[in-house]
Amino acid sequence: MWPFGAIKNTYKKSEAATVLQNILEMQASNGNFQQDPAKAATVAIDLAWNQCPHIFEGKLGVRPHKLTLAIAGAASVLEKIEVGSTGSSGFYASLAVMLGETGKRGHIYPFTATDWSIIEAATNIGENWAVKLEEFGKSLTPLQA
Repeated sequence: MWPFGAIKNTYKKSEAATVLQNILEMQASNGNFQQDPAKAATVAIDLAWNQCPHIFEGKLGVRPHKLTLAIAGAASVLEKIEVGSTGSSGFYASLAVMLGETGKRGHIYPFTATDWSIIEAATNIGENWAVKLEEFGKSLTPLQA
């Protein structure tokens, strides 16, 4: 890593955390997220980064876009928590918002093949969560729902 690599890594994490934080704040304003959006976003970005540091540090080419890292962060959290747990609906809704953005306006972002691979993996995680949510909903009795 060049001498300022750690600074650039911190900057890139911060950019992505801000993207995710803003979306989690929207979820919080709708009553769909009860945690601190800034802390939750930072934890999510660190979780994704630590799973694939070589990709996010750009060691295999261009660093992924900040929206891609934010998507990876939300998806990484969803892989670690259970449906119905604290924060799960906020992260799920945030992932849906970001994936919707890439679906509608992905062509205006400077995404690389790496970005699209990460987005595709996150989409699969989101689809798996949709199935889990449906199963969770069916498991509730009428009084629980």
